[in-house]
Amino acid sequence: MKRNEARILYSKINAVLNSEAELGFNIVYALTKTKNRMKTEVEEVGEILKKLQDEEKQLVLEYCEKDDYGLPVIRDGKYCGLEDGINTEYDSKIREQMEKRLKYLNEDIDVSIHYINRDDIPQKGKAHILDTLCYFIKDTDGN
Repeated sequence: MKRNEARILYSKINAVLNSEAELGFNIVYALTKTKNRMKTEVEEVGEILKKLQDEEKQLVLEYCEKDDYGLPVIRDGKYCGLEDGINTEYDSKIREQMEKRLKYLNEDIDVSIHYINRDDIPQKGKAHILDTLCYFIKDTDGN
């Protein structure tokens, strides 16, 4: 599973566990066990993304237009002087940062899902809950 997919699944698991839906023991157990297995990896992804975001902010502050006092010029809530094509060095560095982030998020990681049997899935329920539970169904081939 890709890091970004793992982050999304982790959020979905939390949403289902925090919902008021009545879930059987096997479902709650599978969701909780998987969530606990994923927690460290997902937290690490969040930390790396925060670091990358801070690096991008530093680029913005370095390359944006400054006023007479050396402070960033902001108009309509946006830093000035960063529009595409104005500063090719900034454009290149920010593209590198974006590619770095995308590469990181698209790397595969091992996510150990605790599977449940298809029979444990409720026949009716809210779509977002059933969608999340689909990740936990044990296929007939053992996956």
